[in-house]
Amino acid sequence: MKPATRKHRGGVRPVAGRQEILDAARSIGIRSGWKAVTIRAVAQQLGYSSPLLYEHFRDKQELLTELAIEGQVSLADALMRDLPADPYDALLSFVDRYWSFMRENEQVYRLMNGMDGVPIDRERVRAFSQRRFEAAIAILQAWLTTAGGSDSGAALLFDDLWAVLHGMAALYLDRSAPFDSSRAQACVERLLMGIRKAHPDPIHENGYQTDLAGGSVADIKTVIEEAYSAFNKRDIDRALALMTQDVRWPKASEGGKVVGKEEIRAYWIRQWREFDPYVEPLAISEEDEGRIRVRVHQLVKSVQGDILSDSEVLHVFTVNNGLIQAMDLGDEADPNSGPSAAFAHRRPGPRNTQKKRLRQ
Repeated sequence: MKPATRKHRGGVRPVAGRQEILDAARSIGIRSGWKAVTIRAVAQQLGYSSPLLYEHFRDKQELLTELAIEGQVSLADALMRDLPADPYDALLSFVDRYWSFMRENEQVYRLMNGMDGVPIDRERVRAFSQRRFEAAIAILQAWLTTAGGSDSGAALLFDDLWAVLHGMAALYLDRSAPFDSSRAQACVERLLMGIRKAHPDPIHENGYQTDLAGGSVADIKTVIEEAYSAFNKRDIDRALALMTQDVRWPKASEGGKVVGKEEIRAYWIRQWREFDPYVEPLAISEEDEGRIRVRVHQLVKSVQGDILSDSEVLHVFTVNNGLIQAMDLGDEADPNSGPSAAFAHRRPGPRNTQKKRLRQ
């Protein structure tokens, strides 16, 4: 297939493709910092006008987001290449490779972790990296099986290891602490040894210890309280870690229900763009068959700060093996009929107000 061409000053020249644009943007960012990367600057380096680049990228954020994703791909490839067969040795190898990647690609590392304050779509980068690092989580599962007899909890342990490595790397890059690869590896070794000693029994997905029969020994009330706390802090990952994969959840602000963690994530993100809800558990009581009743103080504000609802509501949770499997609105007659009463009254936003004026 021939490359696309375009007339230029009486002649014909190849048109820069998506990858050429990314390469030019990366070279500017590495040389001058990511704030120097603009559509105009990239176009000038390629010798084109800005409208050509807009055929490939909507704006600077989309361009930088693609570069951040490319960085995640490169890091994942570096971590997984020719690993030792032993899971423990492979985990320690991760540390050395992670540190080497950071040292060799400092500017790209800063971009892919959002360290320089430039606009990137963090949710898109996060979702892509999750899929890319599934093989690394599988190695953690293998080690957990050896260390504790169960492979559950690998995703959370991967987050913990990632936090240690990124925290040390960020402090190193900002020259706040003289960390190096050996110190990072020693820290990870201590973390893995601590897990082995603290959890001789299997480790549950939510980070709590379980017995061999699979029955939770965690305080279910604490799990539910933590879920509310994570929701109020907008910490989606922490809240979802307390739920089963097939969790069912009511869409209080839209009506109906969603099933699965990623559907809940998408719903919450939509909700928080329009509302600012806060929910505080007041009383938690257990029922039969793993159901938990929670009396909740619910305060719903618009994103502009106006109070839309301030009331007490009832939430009913179904718990399975220490994780939240479902939540129902206990005081709603038909959750599929439409939004919950607390979300039923929306203040018209600026766009709606403008449309109304135009119609007048």
